[in-house]
Amino acid sequence: MRKPVTRLLLLAGLGLTVACSERAGVRGREDTGASSSDATPERVEEVRIDGVLEDLVPIRSLAVAPDGTIAVTQDQDGAVRFFTSSGEALGSFGRNGEGPGEFRGLNRLGWLADTLWVLDAMQARITLISPERELVRTIRTPTRAGPAPADSGRIPEFPIAIPIGIRGDGALHVMLMPGVGQPVPEPYRDATAWGIVSLSGIIGRIVSVRRPPSDAAVRLSSARGVSVASVPFTSRTHYGVSGRQPERPCRVSR
Repeated sequence: MRKPVTRLLLLAGLGLTVACSERAGVRGREDTGASSSDATPERVEEVRIDGVLEDLVPIRSLAVAPDGTIAVTQDQDGAVRFFTSSGEALGSFGRNGEGPGEFRGLNRLGWLADTLWVLDAMQARITLISPERELVRTIRTPTRAGPAPADSGRIPEFPIAIPIGIRGDGALHVMLMPGVGQPVPEPYRDATAWGIVSLSGIIGRIVSVRRPPSDAAVRLSSARGVSVASVPFTSRTHYGVSGRQPERPCRVSR
């Protein structure tokens, strides 16, 4: 049974943008490219999209391109929907399935210039989508990662590698975790690490241990409480989908 989203609002202030629906609960968040701030932003509505008219279901993640194109995940449909910066529908890409251009999960998405990438963790792959909403290519992502020969002994093997996003150079931002009881050197013992990993699973660099690197957080307040959205590897703007009646403005702070 489809659960519709009645309205999608984009609110902006001091480089912070938030999307709100009339459904309860925070649905998702993504980042674009603006500066972070400790100040509470003044919010200004950017665009409003009628979720009933556009037949939207709950949104887990959204991302806004440099040209203002909005991409939102539609998990129930296994698709990504696209809108212009003014809220006009552009079309969609994808469906449920395991073939090229199909998804079992829409875990995270973002823009590399005018190309959208979508992470499907269940299938361990990233799909690249062109500005014309066509399949560019599918990239397999590693499920484990290890050091280059020169770093052996200093950086351990990580049997658990969870991709967070893809970089412009083709490498991945990855969350790395050792196995239970695995002997590892300090400071990796009983800790999560974040690193830059090649598509073949070779760790190019450890960026941070224990604490997410350059972690920016957005606090979203709704009728059901407070939720904190954070994305490692960035201090840039976050987009969130918050369940709040539109006549009750979303309160957002860093």
